[in-house]
Amino acid sequence: MDKPKIMLAIPMYHTVEAGFMMSLLELLSSDYPLQVAVEVGTLIYMARTRLAKKAIEGGFDYILWLDSDMIFPADTVKKLVDKAVENDYDYISGIYFARALPTAPVICKEIKVDEDENGLLSAKATRYFDYPRDSFFEIAGGGFGCCLTKVSMIKDLAQQFGMSPFNPIPGLSEDYSFNVRATEAGYKMWCDSTIKCGHVGAMVYTEDTYLRQQDQ
Repeated sequence: MDKPKIMLAIPMYHTVEAGFMMSLLELLSSDYPLQVAVEVGTLIYMARTRLAKKAIEGGFDYILWLDSDMIFPADTVKKLVDKAVENDYDYISGIYFARALPTAPVICKEIKVDEDENGLLSAKATRYFDYPRDSFFEIAGGGFGCCLTKVSMIKDLAQQFGMSPFNPIPGLSEDYSFNVRATEAGYKMWCDSTIKCGHVGAMVYTEDTYLRQQDQ
C-alpha cells in the first residue's frame, strides 16, 4: 500500500518564531512523503482556504495544519498520520494552549450556534478544561495550530455548504466555524493529548503552564 501524500500547510505573517522553524525541520525527517505549503500575509480564513485548494489540486491525502507560532514534538507527523490511516479518522488535533494568562486548552466540549427570530446568529464555544490527559478522545472541535485533516473531508464540506468550510460564522473563528460545519455534516473530531505542543507568546505556553495555573 502506498504511503499517503501529506501537505504541511502553514499560514503565516511575514516572520516566524525560531522555535517553530527548529521543530518544523524535525518534522520534515518523517518517513511519510511531505510537502510544505505556505500562505503569507493574508486573512487567516483566506489563507486556510488557499492552502486547502492547493492540497486538493495537488492530489494530497491529508493536510497537517501548523501555525507559525507553535512548537511541535518531533514525532507529531508519525503519531497523527499512523492513527488516522489505521482507523480512518478524518480529523485529529494535538493539544495546545492559548498564549495568554490565564491560559486554556484550545479544544472544545461544545460549539453551539443559535439563530434568533430575526435570523441573527449567536455562537458559544465551551472549552474542554477537564480534558483527559495523555489520551485519545472525541472533541467538538479545536484550533488548527496542530491539526491533521483528510483532504476528502474538506472537499466534501465545501460541496455540502457551497463555500469554503473556513468562512467565519459570526462570533466564531475560522477554525471553530470549520468544526461546526464538520459536526453538521456528521464528521467526528478527535484529540490526541499525548501530542503536546508549545504556543509561543511572551513565553512558551504548554500543558505544564496550564497545570501549574490550576494548582494556584
